[in-house]
Amino acid sequence: MSQEIETNPPVRSRWKYSIRYTMSRLQVIVRTLGIQFLLFVVLMRLAPSVLSLSLLILMASETGEVTLGGYAAGIAALSFAVMMPLYSAVARKFGHTPVLVTTGILNIPMMAILLWQFLQFSNKAFQQGIVGVLVAAALAGATIPPMAAMMRSYWSREYATSKDRKMLNSAIALESMLEVLALPLAAVLTGAISLFASPLYAVLALIAINMLGVLFAISRINKPLFMPIHSSRLSKFDDDAVHGDHRGFIWLPLLGAVCIGAIIGATQSSLAAYTLNADDVETVGFYIGAMGLSSATVGALLLAGRVRIAGWQSWLLSAVALIALTMMLSIPVTNFGVALALLALGAGIGAATVCMESVTTAISARGYLELALTFSQSTLTVGLAIGLVWGALVGEGFGFQAAMLIPLIAATIFFIVGHFYGYLWRRTYEVNLRNFV
Repeated sequence: MSQEIETNPPVRSRWKYSIRYTMSRLQVIVRTLGIQFLLFVVLMRLAPSVLSLSLLILMASETGEVTLGGYAAGIAALSFAVMMPLYSAVARKFGHTPVLVTTGILNIPMMAILLWQFLQFSNKAFQQGIVGVLVAAALAGATIPPMAAMMRSYWSREYATSKDRKMLNSAIALESMLEVLALPLAAVLTGAISLFASPLYAVLALIAINMLGVLFAISRINKPLFMPIHSSRLSKFDDDAVHGDHRGFIWLPLLGAVCIGAIIGATQSSLAAYTLNADDVETVGFYIGAMGLSSATVGALLLAGRVRIAGWQSWLLSAVALIALTMMLSIPVTNFGVALALLALGAGIGAATVCMESVTTAISARGYLELALTFSQSTLTVGLAIGLVWGALVGEGFGFQAAMLIPLIAATIFFIVGHFYGYLWRRTYEVNLRNFV
C-alpha cells in the first residue's frame, strides 16, 4: 500500500517540528557551556539595565523631576555603549576572561564612588552636586563587564572556526532570547528593590553581582571560561557570486537598532514621568518588566518556531506593528490601560529586536561578523541613551503623554530605514539574479 508524502503539513505540525529542532540545537550549546555558565551570563547581563533604571528612579525620587534622572541614566548607557567595541578589540588580543575579570573588579569601586557622589548630591545644592553624579555615572557605565559583547565575539570566533551556519543561527537565537530576557529581569529586580527598600540598594546589588561574576570567572581559572563547541554538521557555502558583498548594507540594521533602543529608552523616561506625577516612581520597574516580559515571550516564540525574519519584508512588518503599537502609548490615562499598552508594545519590540539580530547576522556572516554583532549591541545601547535623555526632557517640559510620542517618531524612522534597506536589497539581488534566468 503506497504511502503519500505530505508536502504541505499543517501549521501545528510544522511548529512542533520547528520547536523540537530548535530545542535540540540549543541543547547542544547548553550541554557544552553548562548551566552554571549560562546563569553567569544572564546575571552579568543584568548590570547595564539595572544601572540605567536605578539611576532614573533614584534621581527622579530625589529631585522630583525626571530630567536629571534621564541625564544620569543616558550618560551611563552611552559610556557603556562607547566602551563595548573597545573591549571587544582588547578581548581579541588578550582573551575574553581577562576583560570580564578586569572590568568586574574596576566596576566595584566605580559603583561605590557613584553611591558616595549621590549621597553628596542629596546633601548639597543642585548646582554643586550634579556634575559629580554625572561623572560617576559615566565611569560606572564605562566599567560594566561587557557580557553581551564578549558572547557575540565568542560566537563569531566559533563560526570562523567551524563555518557551521546552523550552529551560528542557533547561537544567535540564544543570544536574542537572552537579550530580550535581560530587560524584564533587570526591571523587576530594580522595581522590587526600589519599592521595598531604596533605589540605592539596587546599586549595591550591582556590586554584589560583580563580585559573584568575578568569583565565578576566577573559579574557572583551570579551564576555559568559554568552551569551544564541536559541531558535527558543517554547512560551508560561498554565495558571494550570487549575493555579492553586503558590507555596505550593515549600517542600516545598526541604525535600526538605534531606533529600537530609542523606543525602549523613551518609554522608560515617559513611564518615570507618568509614575512621578502619581508620586509612585518606584513602581516604574514593574511597568517596564511587563513590557520586557511580553517582548521576551514573542521573541522566544519567533525563534522557537524558526520563523524567517532575516529579510526586509519582516523588517517592514515589524516596523508597521511598532508604529501602530506606539500610537497607543499616549492614549491610556489609567494604570491598567498603560499596562495593556506596554504589553502590546513589548510584543512589537521583541519581534523587531529578533529581526534586527537576524538581519545583522545574515548580511555580515562572511568576514566581519564579530564587528557587526558587537556594534549592533553598541548601537542599541546608544539608542537607549538617546531615548532616555529625549524622553526625560520632553516628559518634564510637556508631560508624559507628549514624551510617549517619541517612540512613535523612532518607530517611523525605523520604518523608513527598513524601506531603504529593502530597496537596496532588491536592487542588488534582482540585478545579480537576472544573469541566472
